[in-house]
Amino acid sequence: MPDPLVRVKAQQQLFVGQKVFAIGNPFGLEHTLTTGVISGLGREITRKAAGRPMFNIIQTDAAVNPGNSGGPLLNSRGFVIGMNSAIASPSGVFAGVGFAIPASTLETVVREILSAGHVMRPALGVFFAPEALCRRLGIEDGLLVLGTRKAGAAEKAGLKSTKRDASGKLHLGDVVVKLDGNKTDRIVDIFRHLDRKKVRTIRVPSMALWKAQELVLS
Repeated sequence: MPDPLVRVKAQQQLFVGQKVFAIGNPFGLEHTLTTGVISGLGREITRKAAGRPMFNIIQTDAAVNPGNSGGPLLNSRGFVIGMNSAIASPSGVFAGVGFAIPASTLETVVREILSAGHVMRPALGVFFAPEALCRRLGIEDGLLVLGTRKAGAAEKAGLKSTKRDASGKLHLGDVVVKLDGNKTDRIVDIFRHLDRKKVRTIRVPSMALWKAQELVLS
């Protein structure tokens, strides 16, 4: 059986300085190839449109511009090691910092799409207050629960939301301080932990809450 035209190398050990090639259609220019090196590994980025951070991202100086997203990032042997996805730039065009989703993540996502028709991501069903607001309210550790998704896991578990009564007084909700023993001082900490979980796993994450002046483990 002949080799496939696109070969994915999900388990390859990547390293900074490794030669890479980015293929895409920047500015509508089809089949454009640029070259560079891996300039960083394990990056965390948040795309404004999605809101949810992405982890374990490959950073490269191979030129990536609008139109490159979705194109492959190849190693020198022609294996796909990632998918071009974003750039860091004040102007919106390439400024020397591009990002690609690693092939190991792509492999997991493709399996989910083929089996379920969409990507399934674990979620708590909680809306958290921004970290800056938590600190202004005097909450030094953890994240304040603003609300919970109706009929979601958090609501069923009894998490208390922040509410304002008829007189205008604000009643703060629960504060999540740990998830499976890991501190949750930033919203990205929640996503980072959930990113390691799988949907429909038997084990439910344990959550440490600051609730009614006492620490309650659930």
